[in-house]
Amino acid sequence: HRRVAEALGFSFDAIDAAEAACGGRGYRWASEFENVHSLWPFREPGFVAHGVRFAGPEQFYQLHKHRDAGRWPAETTPSFDEAIGHVANGSEMEAFEWGQRCPKRDDWESAKVQVMREAVGHKFRADPGLRALLLATTPHPLASVKGDIFWGIGFDGKGENMLANLLMELRHTLRSEVKPDAGAS
Repeated sequence: HRRVAEALGFSFDAIDAAEAACGGRGYRWASEFENVHSLWPFREPGFVAHGVRFAGPEQFYQLHKHRDAGRWPAETTPSFDEAIGHVANGSEMEAFEWGQRCPKRDDWESAKVQVMREAVGHKFRADPGLRALLLATTPHPLASVKGDIFWGIGFDGKGENMLANLLMELRHTLRSEVKPDAGAS
């Protein structure tokens, strides 16, 4: 991260704060762990959830803001079906912008963490390479160093770091799902 920050002309202050927030231990992070990729190219592998093909987790997450998303997949509405067609395979930024404008479900603030948990679960289970990358971060803490103080750790290290927390939770779950090598003694 220090090399990237230096190359982009940023200070190390946020990195220092993230390290301090992680107990002084080195943290791990990879651009592949983010849901929106704006600084360097990364093509999300996509996944299928509830019979719908999503280009990535950002599309899944933003779609779930829709006022009728809480009913899905058990039932749907014409408005939600239209939203699926518009959001599921659009770009990350198109999905994000749509999510800022869409008629939001009443329970969004209480539902958003579970929606993100499901989104990253689909993402990392759908791609063996991403799953291996996440597992390779064990036992280190994860930190998303960005200004978003809910999903990231913030630039001062005092954010909730919720995306990283969900990924560490998923990492723990995936480790428990790994089958021991049948040939090992």
